[in-house]
Amino acid sequence: GAVSLMEARRRLRAVLPKDAILVGQCPAGDVEWSGLKMGEDFEDTVDLAEVYRGRDGTVCSLQHEARVLLNDEYPSRRPHDPRWDAKVSVQLYHKAARASQEELEEMRARLTSLAHWPPRPSTASRYGYEIDGVCLSMYSARHCTCGRRIEVNWYW
Repeated sequence: GAVSLMEARRRLRAVLPKDAILVGQCPAGDVEWSGLKMGEDFEDTVDLAEVYRGRDGTVCSLQHEARVLLNDEYPSRRPHDPRWDAKVSVQLYHKAARASQEELEEMRARLTSLAHWPPRPSTASRYGYEIDGVCLSMYSARHCTCGRRIEVNWYW
């Protein structure tokens, strides 16, 4: 069976190295719900949304980035697959880290090129911005179900 959130947090802290760099699409939300503290539980984060942000400020979903840049389709048979998210997050991180500045700019442009725009509907939009009572609208006040303060504009 499932463990409590408190137990999951305890287990995570027990295995997470203090010098860990957390990589993900907008990892601040994961850091928040997990109760982790930067500088105490881990060293830093890399936000793929910022790494791949377009010159015009456009930010794409992890699913769109993976489809366009890795040719990896989201397994849509499930509403959320954290293993897939983790796998493609690491792959996207390595792709950007190994790229020259020019190559990175080309990847950013590809994300919003006519061949790949507009993106397919996100998991959040396909499931009404809520799964198992969890609000998935961290970046859109219009769809928020939890009342959380919205800090960033998010483009799909």
